[in-house]
Amino acid sequence: QIVRISVGKTSQAWNGLDKGRTLKLHLEDAEALAASSINHIRMVCPSAVESLNVGYGNYNIDLPVTGCYGNYLSNDYRKLIDGRDINELDNQEKRKVCVINTRLAKQFFGDKKIIGNELRIGESNYLVVGLCESTMNNDMAFGIYIPLSVMVGIYRHDGVINSVNLIVENMHTAEQNEQLVSEVQHFLSSRLGCAPTDNKGVKIVNSYEQVLSTQQMIAAIGVFVWIIGLATLIAGIVGVSN
Repeated sequence: QIVRISVGKTSQAWNGLDKGRTLKLHLEDAEALAASSINHIRMVCPSAVESLNVGYGNYNIDLPVTGCYGNYLSNDYRKLIDGRDINELDNQEKRKVCVINTRLAKQFFGDKKIIGNELRIGESNYLVVGLCESTMNNDMAFGIYIPLSVMVGIYRHDGVINSVNLIVENMHTAEQNEQLVSEVQHFLSSRLGCAPTDNKGVKIVNSYEQVLSTQQMIAAIGVFVWIIGLATLIAGIVGVSN
């Protein structure tokens, strides 16, 4: 399950600070979450998105480019189908590499070789190392991913990021879900300077609530089917005995 975190304008005054302040997430906040003792967090996935000019040959277009760590694709409901993902070494060495989705690859390269080719992103050339596709039915948007260290180093000198996704594990009850959300809300509110109850300042969207609701619905359907089956069996036995 994925917990998605972003920030906005505060809706409450807090510790002498007026409401209406625009909060900012920094890479250090994501790193602090990763180092925290909050239960059930398996992976922290920060990302930063910039609209950049992307080109190949004489063709170019402005597109949202995502700076991220490896294993981020599932956050965008995409999976790798060729080449490799962005890895730790790419981020450590600030390599200018990218992973693109099939729609973007077709638009720029057509039938040409994709892996090992280069795209112009902003003012630099990036080596295409991976190709991904949607895990949903359709992938209507262009997708392009570069190492987060490169994005921050060139376009986000202040370390500001757009969002943090948490990959969580071993969550089995609504109570565990509520506890996780509460702890994350309090942790980030304390760091960013807003009320711990201000869900406009720190926004948390938790897919676990949807997963739990679906599981409960499936369980209810199972019970219903079992009751119908049992009733049918009893009716059959009564019919035979008569």
